[in-house]
Amino acid sequence: MIRVLFPGSFDPFHNGHLEVVERARRLFDEVVVAVLNNPQKGEPLFSAREREQMVAECLGRYDNVEIVSMTTLVVEVARQVHADVIVKGLRAVTDFENELQMAQMNQQLSGVETLMLPTGSAYSFISSRLVREVARYGGDEELVGIVERARSMPLSSSVIIGREEVLELLNAGREALPAEFQLARRVLQDREEVRARAMREADELLDEARAQAAHMVQRTEIVRQARNNAERILADAEAESRRIRHEADDYVDRKLAAFEIVLDRTIRTVQAGRDRLSVSEDDGEADELGEMDAAEDAFFDQDRQ
Repeated sequence: MIRVLFPGSFDPFHNGHLEVVERARRLFDEVVVAVLNNPQKGEPLFSAREREQMVAECLGRYDNVEIVSMTTLVVEVARQVHADVIVKGLRAVTDFENELQMAQMNQQLSGVETLMLPTGSAYSFISSRLVREVARYGGDEELVGIVERARSMPLSSSVIIGREEVLELLNAGREALPAEFQLARRVLQDREEVRARAMREADELLDEARAQAAHMVQRTEIVRQARNNAERILADAEAESRRIRHEADDYVDRKLAAFEIVLDRTIRTVQAGRDRLSVSEDDGEADELGEMDAAEDAFFDQDRQ
């Protein structure tokens, strides 16, 4: 059994939504219609309770359709109601761009797949926003009159409404839209040009950013090379300084050793000279004493004579 989720703000629920639900209930076993709040669309015209009641009035006759109201992410709703697939209706290419992003995000978050059903051509021009605008400017009264004047279908509560009348009424409602809304529509009509210009500007900014990044990389490479060169020069200078210090130490050691040898030789020479002088002095004193003794003996010998 395949259970699918059809989420939306449904402010209000219209025939385009109804068509998607009817097609989904024929394709799958069960359909859960979730009434949600979309912050991107601003404050809703109808409360969540009112929107849920409108959906229930339109879908209450289907036994395989369930209606819930939640204020959370679509993927969380799908998890809570045990939905296997999310169903979305597409009216135009603009819907596809938005729905594609949401489908990819939902698949990434929870793994749930999204099935997109193109809306039938009879309802492709209908949106909740246009319905609100038509009602805001009194178009709903004209719609009521058209429905009341419409011919009933045999054996049915449905009525036949002229296509031209509805289109004329919608066109009148569009012309009655405020200037801001018409300006927004013109902007949307020119969106391809705006988008192309934005893409060009984005590409230019991207190219400029890439050029700046390449320049910064180049400057970084120059700085890195300069730092490496400086480190290499410093290392070479330190090595040369160590070599010079070692050579100076060796030179001083050799000179000191030679000086010690010369000094030792000088000391020995001086000592030898001193020793020779000491011996010479001792021999002179002995000769003088001998001469004095001889003279004394001669003196005493003379007296004895």
